[in-house]
Parts: sequence; C-alpha cells; structure tokens
Amino acid sequence: MWETFFGLRERVFTPVADAALPLLPTQQTARQELLERLADGHHIVVLVGEGGVGKTRLLLDLAHELVPQRTVIWMPPGVPQDVADLYQSLLFDLGLSWSVPEGSNPTTWANTWRLRFGEWLLQQAKAQSSVLIIAEDVHRWPELVLQEWREIAQFLPNSTRLLQIVLSARPSLLERLASAPLSEWADSIGYCVWLEPLSPEQARQHLQAILSRVGASLPQLLDPRAVELLVRHTRGIPRLLHQAMLRALHLAYSDESRHLEAPFIVAALAELGLLETTADDTSTLTDASAA
Repeated sequence: MWETFFGLRERVFTPVADAALPLLPTQQTARQELLERLADGHHIVVLVGEGGVGKTRLLLDLAHELVPQRTVIWMPPGVPQDVADLYQSLLFDLGLSWSVPEGSNPTTWANTWRLRFGEWLLQQAKAQSSVLIIAEDVHRWPELVLQEWREIAQFLPNSTRLLQIVLSARPSLLERLASAPLSEWADSIGYCVWLEPLSPEQARQHLQAILSRVGASLPQLLDPRAVELLVRHTRGIPRLLHQAMLRALHLAYSDESRHLEAPFIVAALAELGLLETTADDTSTLTDASAA
C-alpha cells in the first residue's frame, strides 16, 4: 500500500483521516467568535467562507458541544426548492409528522407545516428549552426560502436565546444580500463570522503536523520548491491542499519515487485544475515540469 511505501504509519489526506484531525487555528478562531455571537443573543448568525475552508467541520464541532445545552436541528447541504421544502426538512429532522389531509391543495402545505413547526417552537419556549438551527450552503438557496429565516426568527421575537440560527455560506451570499429583494432580509442578520483560509505559514505547519502524526516530516517527503508550489496554488484552502497532496502521493507511488519533487506537485495541481498562473509563475512551473 502507498502509505507503507512512503514509511507512513497510516494513510493521510483522505476524508477518513481528515475527520480525525483537530480544528485548525482558523477554525478555532471562527468557532470562538460564533460562540461569542450566540452568547450575545443574536437571532441569526452567518458563517462565511470559501468552499473547502472547513465550515462543515467547524459547525459539527460546535453542534457537538452545544447538544447537551439545547436542541440542535441540522440541515445538511441541499437546496430547498420552496418554503414548503424548508419546513418539511425541519419537521423531518425533529421526527415530527409532515402529513397533510388527503386531497388538500399543495399550495397550503407550506402554511400547514409552518404552523406545525411554530407550535413545536412555542412548546420548547414554554419549557425554556433552547433551540439552535444550523443550515449549510445557504448561498445557493432561492430568495423566498432565504427570506423565510426572518419569519422563523419571529416565532420567538423576544426570546433570542431560546431560538438561534447559524447559516453557513460562501462569500457569494454577501453579493446577493447587497441587492433587492434580499437586502431587506439582510437587516435581520445579527452578525457575519468569517472563516479565513490558512496563511502560507499556517499551511506549511498544517502539513507538518499531519505528517508528524504518522511518523514523517515535511522535509523528508517534499522538497522546498514542491512545498512552495503546493501552498501557493491551493490558496490556503485545506480541502484543496489535502486533495493535491493525496494526488501527488499517488503519482509518486506510481513512479516508485519516495520523494515528492516539484513535477509531482505540478501534475497533481494540473489534474485538479489549480494551475491558474500569472506571468511571474509561468517560468517557475515550466522549470518544475521539466525537472
């Protein structure tokens, strides 16, 4: 197996291995800020970050910590087609019925499910039981569905600590919020928390930390130019960093090379479509490919 070939105790840079890693420094910073904004009592908080920076991993960690304190409703990536879809998903997650009277008009289902969910929220408020709703990738949601979050928050308008909502999105959501009709809904958002990419130094430290866990080191496995290319072209996005590193390992293994030199990194980056270059980069990449 390739991990044995490289002298690693186990496989790394795979989804299974990544799930066992601790939060990155950038994730820890954003997580702490999310906790503070929730403690401040904001109804709706948005976690913003590029795809692959680790929003889901952060929110899973946050949900795990908060589950003992409140009911957590998790809405995974997916695009509700309309408001009825949104409430059906919420009721499903809670194990509540979303049945409707036989022969009823589908146009009334959204109101039926909205009332059913609202009744459940009022029951939780009466019992002083806090609720946290986490929804992922809302930047892709239709405008009417996004605006429904304001209606959900209004179920308990004076009890911000009893109902709070965390939405994760890519930066494109902020562009949509700048214009009508979402600009009005944007006023109901209490706070935006940014999950930043890794800095070049953080990316290097992250690679070293992963390799150290399996008995290797960065200098042992990659030459300096390979590291520089890898860090620069994955732009501090952990998912891309891991994908490129894993592909480069496979390429080197196929070539029976125990050291990842620049050509393997260049080939891996090219396969992943990550070699968008400037004029200054062209000579470096050409030299690496020819090495």
